[in-house]
Amino acid sequence: MGKLSKGKKLAIIILIIMTLSLLSFNLLAADQVKGSDQIVTFAIGQQSYQQGGTTVITDVAPYIKEGRTLVPVAFIAPALGTDNAVWNPEDRTVKITRGHDLIRIKIGSKELVVNGKVLLMDTAAEIKDIGGGGGRTMLPIAFIARALNVGYQWDGNTRSVEFYGYSETIGEKGIYGPAQGLETIMGNVTIAVGDVTLQNKVIKGNLTIAESVGDGDVFLNNITVLGNTFVRGGGKNSIHIDGGSFQGNVVIENTPDGGTRVVVTNAQGVSVVVATGEAGEEVILEGTFSNVEITATDAVVSTQGQTTIENIVVNNTATVTVAAGTRVTNVTLNTAATVTGGGTVTTANVNANDVVISTTTQPNVNTATGVNPPTTTQPATPPPTPSSGDSGGGGGATSTAVSALTVTGEAKVGVELSAAPTPSEATGTYQWTISNTVDGTYANIAGATTNKYTPVAGDAGKFVKATLTASGSYSGTQTSTAKGPILVAAVGSLAYGEGLFIEVPGNNGSIDGPLEITLSGDTFTGVLNDDFVADGKATVSHTPAGMTAEVRRKTATTVWLILMDSATSHAEADDISNLTIAFQDTAFTGGSAAAITNSTKNDLRVDFHDPTVTSIADFANTTKTSTTAIFTWTAAAGASAVKIQQMHPGDILWTDSVTGALAVDAATATVTGLTASTDYVFRLVVTGGNNAGISSSVANVTTEAVAAVAGDLITSATGTSNHAAGDTIVIAFSEDLNQARAENPANWTIQYADDNSGTNPVNITTTTAAFAYSAASDQLTMTLDEATDQTFIPHNKFVSVVPANTNIQNSDGSKYIDNTIVKYSVAVGKESTSPTISTDWTKTNATTFTVTYNEVLNRAAATNAANWSFSDANNGGTTISGVALSADGKMVTVNLSDGIEGYDQIFGPEPIVADVAGNPATGGSYVESGIRLNSNEQWVSGGGPGTMQGHFDNAIGLENNYSVTYNDLEGTYWNGGAAVNIKTARASNYGDALIQAKSVADVGNTANGSLKVFFIEVSGNTDNLTSFVVTPCQMPGVVDANPRNTLYILGQRTSGAAVNTVIRLYVRDTENNIETHTYLNIKSATDSNGDPTGVDIIANPHLETGNETASIIGAYNYTGDAGGCTVNLTVCDTDGSSILTPTLTDRIKILVGSSGGAVVDPSNYTIDDANDTITFTKAYLDANYAALAANDESIASQQFFIEYYDSDAAYASDNAFAAQILDIY
Repeated sequence: MGKLSKGKKLAIIILIIMTLSLLSFNLLAADQVKGSDQIVTFAIGQQSYQQGGTTVITDVAPYIKEGRTLVPVAFIAPALGTDNAVWNPEDRTVKITRGHDLIRIKIGSKELVVNGKVLLMDTAAEIKDIGGGGGRTMLPIAFIARALNVGYQWDGNTRSVEFYGYSETIGEKGIYGPAQGLETIMGNVTIAVGDVTLQNKVIKGNLTIAESVGDGDVFLNNITVLGNTFVRGGGKNSIHIDGGSFQGNVVIENTPDGGTRVVVTNAQGVSVVVATGEAGEEVILEGTFSNVEITATDAVVSTQGQTTIENIVVNNTATVTVAAGTRVTNVTLNTAATVTGGGTVTTANVNANDVVISTTTQPNVNTATGVNPPTTTQPATPPPTPSSGDSGGGGGATSTAVSALTVTGEAKVGVELSAAPTPSEATGTYQWTISNTVDGTYANIAGATTNKYTPVAGDAGKFVKATLTASGSYSGTQTSTAKGPILVAAVGSLAYGEGLFIEVPGNNGSIDGPLEITLSGDTFTGVLNDDFVADGKATVSHTPAGMTAEVRRKTATTVWLILMDSATSHAEADDISNLTIAFQDTAFTGGSAAAITNSTKNDLRVDFHDPTVTSIADFANTTKTSTTAIFTWTAAAGASAVKIQQMHPGDILWTDSVTGALAVDAATATVTGLTASTDYVFRLVVTGGNNAGISSSVANVTTEAVAAVAGDLITSATGTSNHAAGDTIVIAFSEDLNQARAENPANWTIQYADDNSGTNPVNITTTTAAFAYSAASDQLTMTLDEATDQTFIPHNKFVSVVPANTNIQNSDGSKYIDNTIVKYSVAVGKESTSPTISTDWTKTNATTFTVTYNEVLNRAAATNAANWSFSDANNGGTTISGVALSADGKMVTVNLSDGIEGYDQIFGPEPIVADVAGNPATGGSYVESGIRLNSNEQWVSGGGPGTMQGHFDNAIGLENNYSVTYNDLEGTYWNGGAAVNIKTARASNYGDALIQAKSVADVGNTANGSLKVFFIEVSGNTDNLTSFVVTPCQMPGVVDANPRNTLYILGQRTSGAAVNTVIRLYVRDTENNIETHTYLNIKSATDSNGDPTGVDIIANPHLETGNETASIIGAYNYTGDAGGCTVNLTVCDTDGSSILTPTLTDRIKILVGSSGGAVVDPSNYTIDDANDTITFTKAYLDANYAALAANDESIASQQFFIEYYDSDAAYASDNAFAAQILDIY
């Protein structure tokens, strides 16, 4: 190697000097800042705010009014962690909640109510107009900050205000804060336990000494608080302030019985408020204070030691004792009060009657006009304090000095330590102390006041001492040498996965995703998203330059190590292999990092890539099922490992996918173990080679939905008795099945009754080859493997598919009797899963139904027995004996008590939950169980003619296993020309499957979609009912634009005078799953002689779908559409063909309100003869029905009717028939 030139040497020396200067600067600038990412900044006149470096746009800017800065509550409150503000227009109030806190703001009022307590503001809350009829509630910054308990700081130069949303709680005794330098907290600090020392901190929010401190001690050493300090705990030896500055007030409230003492040394500007809530309690002040304000009723405030107070203001009845050695410059008494004691008060300003001043030195008294002078007296002389020389008795006593104190025992958690004095007979008081370091500050261990002490887990790694203060015939105080560090056996461990961070594609120096660290044997302290680094619970070192590290708590046993920002240098040569994380005692519930294996990890790695590396760019998904996904990509070159990772959208943690081991040159893989109907994101990760790193392309995959349970689709099943090997069961289905799933025996449980078995039913076992599915006939043939004398009995029209967790044995353990078939059929709403039935098959037939939901139910609705119904196919007597909802609100248990064997069905309330859009979910819950006790009792579906169940089966058809409830409405159903009264059927199933009514002719437009009529009730003239049918009616050569929302009703009369027939239709629009009861009036058309013409108006029933499609027939929900509102009109002949003429305009009249209502001016609508549509203009609808479109429920809905004439003659010369065509609601 050649020699360096002088120039190069000089450059290197300069570089070293600069590097060292930077290092020394960084070491000197060791001050820490917590919570800067939670600062929320608003500026005057700006319609935005800053939070954690992010700009959030608002619709209103802060402004100054009468010297007060007002900010928008709706934006600032959620930004600081509350729920969204809720506006109540009735009483013009705003409600804000955060956890258990409740804040109420009334517009125009100066009262701000926080958890029931009223804060009086100096400016009333007001609404700032933002245009469009909207407004925002504005509050002064000081009061919104006080209500939310956050600190704030106004910057007059930038005309902006910072709110500090960060907060931390100290929940364990100890010393907090750096030994040198300062730590700045951009928010609030709460001390929740006693025996805490807080040092070298700047708190920009509020400091709270919580009630849970009790009578413990709190030491505040060199603490600066920009907000207020609230004292709610601490006893008479409690609050010690040494140095620092308190710019807000020290507010003493709700302290423990016995009072509170505040000792101030070397601190600046300490002002104390003895607040309401401290009535009758003693507050002791010692040290130097700027101001003391007393607002509590009957407060007792006294001083001790060398105390100086500039001003005392008494605003409520109180007794102030100024002890000897205390000097008070001014006392202002605004109410009746007493000032007494041996101290000095320079001036007393008396502004109220009944003031008593009883001090050794009388002050200068200034009495306000109209106020009686105070009563002045001399204080009682206290008894003299005996001097140290007073013996109080006879001759002098001698004592023996204690010369030493020795601690023995192993310094280990759980092992007892003993302190022994010299001489060993010495008596006195013991106190054990503890410190983080051998030569650090030792603090008392609460309760450790004997000569023995057993270290606990929280003492691990620390040092303890014992101190004896001799008494009796022994004298002196001795402290042992330190014992420690306290050792502990490992009780837990941390796992770091691969311990590897990988640079993102693009090689910009940032890291992809966090490293998950899992804890076993203990739990993490804190709550979700706590930053252990910021909280001092963990340190991370050797972080790449330019990056910062966070350790975020996710669960009680997991944290994420996150590398933020981008590395300054990030070539492969910059890889890190010694990234180190060290957890502190406070990170663990057990309080000991030493007890956790790997609590310090120093070999974590960061893998950077040179820009020459080319990431895989064609990683893509090709095929997916409900549980799998197949991916392809170009094989990586020179790779040492290849894998696929996955996460859900919105997550930040990638996990390895289940693929099995992949070859390094693999170009395809199948991921298994996925969840149906779930969104995933996948990526490819390559280690080593020319394509090392993360694929530049990711694959977004939504897995397929699980197909309908095949058992719910079975229409018939045939089998054999006493089957031999090779016998078959043939099952027919109402819908196409997935062939692979249908032929997989794992998806089926086939059951039969065994004459000789004590545990019926028995499952038939099969093999894959024994199943064959025919897509053409929708039939599955199962070839049975077993050759036994057992009897298989297909149950009516289905083969039972039983959940694995269903217990169907007799409760007494006995076997089923011959030919017994137990049926379980479950069809539940879209919001429920995994229904189970646990049935006590005794003669009482007491039955329990349990349904588990995906969402939390409304407890009142779910447990109200009135919301549950049942049917009893026997002779009655069934009652609901109880409904219960689980603690998590997701499982309902319904108890039925019958007393008679029979067939029961239970139906759940609907709706009792809401869908993701917040709309009521209408898919209720349905669970059915039935038992046929023997071959002679037919309490099963299709019970035979003459029974209600039989008629229902014939009318509605249970061949698709649809769930049906019985209503209390009575209707008329015609079957084969004979009218039979049955209970009204109302569907409670889910999805697209709807019950189809059956009669001589099919009822419902089965060819054109899912809209079905499942009950028809006819009143008025009922002649020739057999000729009244429902049929599809479409324009010749025209395909209906929206068949699912189209149903055509044709009424026919062949004789008799013109009369009205009222048809009530009960329909369901499956697109929105909404049930509707509709009344459709059809008036038979006649000619001028009164004879029926055989022509009727055709209109669709009222569908409350909220559907925005403009070309539906019938009712339409007007919501302010830009084009107005269009309805179709179709008139059909008796055979269903259209008879519309080109002169539709001359044949109709539109009326509003009723069929005999006011005529709508034709200028308010247009008629399209070519397409047979009527369009109401937007101007007309807006002028008359805008309030309805805005969902003003106080306004009644509006109906429109059409009158149609069978000739082109004038309206008056021809009879018309009318039908409702539009309903605005």
